[in-house]
Amino acid sequence: MHPDIYKRPLLWCLAALILWLVCFYRPAPAKRDIFHAITPQTVTLTGRVVGFPVHKPKSQNVAVRVYSVNGKPAEGKVYARFADFDPQWQDTLELKGRLQLPYGIDLLGNFNWRAYLAKQQIFTEIKVSQARVLRPAPRPLRWVRNLRADILRVFAQSFPPELASIAGGVLLGERGEISPKLYAAFQDSGAIHLLVASGGNVGFVTLLTLGACALLGVGRKKALFISLAVAGIYTIAAGADAPLVRAYFMAVCACIGYFLGRNSGVLQGLLVSCLLILCFQPASVFETGFQMSFLATLAIIICLNNYQLPGKWPGWLRFFAQIFLATLATQLVLLPIFTNVFYKVSVTGLVANMILVPWASLLMGLSFSYYVLCLLQAGVLLHTLTLWCLEGFKTAVEFFASFSLSAVPAAAWGAGSIIAFYAMLFWLFHWPRREFAR
Repeated sequence: MHPDIYKRPLLWCLAALILWLVCFYRPAPAKRDIFHAITPQTVTLTGRVVGFPVHKPKSQNVAVRVYSVNGKPAEGKVYARFADFDPQWQDTLELKGRLQLPYGIDLLGNFNWRAYLAKQQIFTEIKVSQARVLRPAPRPLRWVRNLRADILRVFAQSFPPELASIAGGVLLGERGEISPKLYAAFQDSGAIHLLVASGGNVGFVTLLTLGACALLGVGRKKALFISLAVAGIYTIAAGADAPLVRAYFMAVCACIGYFLGRNSGVLQGLLVSCLLILCFQPASVFETGFQMSFLATLAIIICLNNYQLPGKWPGWLRFFAQIFLATLATQLVLLPIFTNVFYKVSVTGLVANMILVPWASLLMGLSFSYYVLCLLQAGVLLHTLTLWCLEGFKTAVEFFASFSLSAVPAAAWGAGSIIAFYAMLFWLFHWPRREFAR
């Protein structure tokens, strides 16, 4: 990567915005936020479901964007807990219940639920006693959510619960109720990120669609439009969270650059998407997921551009070497964040991800192909192979988590240590460009 990339005004604008947000911005409810309507009495509010429900043993929980409270206009979002109602994404609902502050204690090593919600601009919860649909979602959005629900239903009917959760997590980021033991194994092996729909999934879907179009003889420009449409549907079906939206925007930027005859650059797409997200959702800068996805993508772009592999190497060796470089860059750049969140470091994660990341990509394509065949009443053709791959993937995760060094306890990093560490990484990632590094 040429050092002139760091002279781009857009990069400096993004850096200045991040610095300003970190120093001066703190998430707080707006004047008309529903937070100000908290009272001991039952309230009636209307709002739109803005996410896919999280299924718990005794409730279904989801964020709702508020339109009114007791007939008066209101703003903001509320975290709603439904006991006897199934909320559907993008439906407009009328809810009755009691508003309350989210529970939270700010202690070192303790997960602060209230602070976590505040970073998503949610400052209020409601325990719903009654709910009804005022207006269903538009038909195209209903089709997308039905597609998502049908995929998860097919997995649940075809595979044991834990394997179905792995398939749902790898394909759509919906991991369901994985047992605490298996969840800990994913954490200790450094593979927990594979159960979350990420930007890599969007890229994989785009490339897979391009490949299918090429096999069918579709023209290049038409194939790009089809690929963007399929990737857009996948982005929505997988939850349309920040990493997915950012990756899809990067794909759109790349395609626009292609149509205009310009090389827009992956880095430029990353910068533009991050800038737009922070302009509309400034609290994202404090979210762990946003930090991890942005830093990981940035590290992979810089590292793979600066550390060029010899062209005379065999293709298979270059493939695994690139995975190793990408995994190493990601593990290093996320080390302070992982440590400050989980208070442990996965030493085996570097080796584990070299195997599990390609395996997860295979599972993603295989599980979706199995679903398509099920629609054609031919799922039996891939059922055994998909089942074996899921069982093997689970076994590999548990194997890498079984080592004594898979999860080493570690203390939280201070601000000075984090700054010094990232300065060292920046120099290390640019080491092949000796003049710039010097």
